[in-house]
Amino acid sequence: MFQRLRLTQPNASFAEADDQAAQGWATLDHLSRPLEALLGAFEPEGVVAAESLSERLEASLGRLEAFVKGAARDAVQHTLGLVKSHLPEADLEPVGDDIPEDCSNADWEVNHTAVLEIAERIVAEL
Repeated sequence: MFQRLRLTQPNASFAEADDQAAQGWATLDHLSRPLEALLGAFEPEGVVAAESLSERLEASLGRLEAFVKGAARDAVQHTLGLVKSHLPEADLEPVGDDIPEDCSNADWEVNHTAVLEIAERIVAEL
C-alpha cells in the first residue's frame, strides 16, 4: 500500500508510536501533580475545578509576581528598619532613588559584595 501511494514505510510501527504516546502521557501526568500542588499555594479557592492546568498557569503568573514583589518589599522594609534601629539619624530617603550618579559601577560592586554576609545573616533570621 505504501509503495502504491509512493510513500515510504514508516520507521516505527503503530504499536511503538502508541507506546511513545503512553510514555509521554505518563511523564506529563508525573510532572503535572507537583505543578498542581505549587499552583494551589498561589490560587484562591475554587480555581482548581474551574480552569485547565494551562489556564491556571497563565493566571498564576500575576499572583506569583505579586508574591515575589511582596516578599522583596518585606525584606527591604525589614532591612531598612534594622538600619534605622541602629542609626536613627540616618536619612534613608535617598536609598529609594537608586544608585547615586557619582557611584561608579566598580564602587557599586564593591559595596554590593561587602554587604552580602550581612544580608545572608538577616535572611537567615527571617
